[in-house]
Amino acid sequence: MRLTTRTPSRPRSLIVGCAAAACAFLAVSSEAPGQAGSGSAEALVNGIQTIRRGDTVTKLDRTGKGAVLCMRGILQAMRAVGQACHAGADPDFQQELRAALARIDRFIADNAPDRTVPPHDGTTEPEQRPGAVCGRDAEALYEALRTGGAAGLRARVDDLLSIPREPVMNPCL
Repeated sequence: MRLTTRTPSRPRSLIVGCAAAACAFLAVSSEAPGQAGSGSAEALVNGIQTIRRGDTVTKLDRTGKGAVLCMRGILQAMRAVGQACHAGADPDFQQELRAALARIDRFIADNAPDRTVPPHDGTTEPEQRPGAVCGRDAEALYEALRTGGAAGLRARVDDLLSIPREPVMNPCL
């Protein structure tokens, strides 16, 4: 996904990644509900669309609230950016990042079919990848998220978690 940010001098294209590609995202299906194609089956349960094509199962969040696992990956990466690149700055925002991740993990444990939370991706830990964590794209994403402050992040996560449903990755960015 391309976002354009405006600076006083010129527009700048920004390819949004998850802490400079620290997280890998699954492919996003472009199909709308009801258009799964021939040889496939689909179902919609609590806002989660499941598309089956042979042995392949794709799950998409159609609630309009966002894909919980996607947001978890983004916030994990932003927590790492905060620790590595902004240590000691914005303590309220960084605390809210940690609290948001804890809330998301509880939501996943409560709503995942197997009741387990995926492990944190160690590749985003700042002590392991400081160069990648403090990259330009990661910094831009951190600043965009930080703009709303701790209260803005809390409100976004409140909205994300407002509908109990299976946590899925897609659509992600």
